[in-house]
Amino acid sequence: MSGLMPKGQKSTVTVLLADQQKISQFSRLHSHGEYLTAKIEGLQARIQSLEDAEEEVMMAEGDDAILLRIGTGMAERDAMDIEEIMQEKAAPLKEQVAVLDAEVQALEKQKTALKAELYSKFGNALNLDP
Repeated sequence: MSGLMPKGQKSTVTVLLADQQKISQFSRLHSHGEYLTAKIEGLQARIQSLEDAEEEVMMAEGDDAILLRIGTGMAERDAMDIEEIMQEKAAPLKEQVAVLDAEVQALEKQKTALKAELYSKFGNALNLDP
């Protein structure tokens, strides 16, 4: 604990095993939250790409058929079919984002509770802010 205190100050707080476990739990929650946030950002980028493609299709609607790449091949489809495909692909991604957002919020509640408990015991001797 002396490594956490400024030079010249001594800590009178004893770090128990339970305290160390709470600090470790906070760290795991924080790491998992960062992972989920990165995953959400990736999903949102994919959703944005689908929405951009859908907009491009709407702008090209004057054409009779639009070429759609499927795997390594191309197929002609009309604009309405392509818009439906884009919406169908985006829907599950949006659901995943909502689930992950809820999980991040739950993690934040747990982190807030742990942070309050640890700061009440250790005060400025502990820094849990990123």
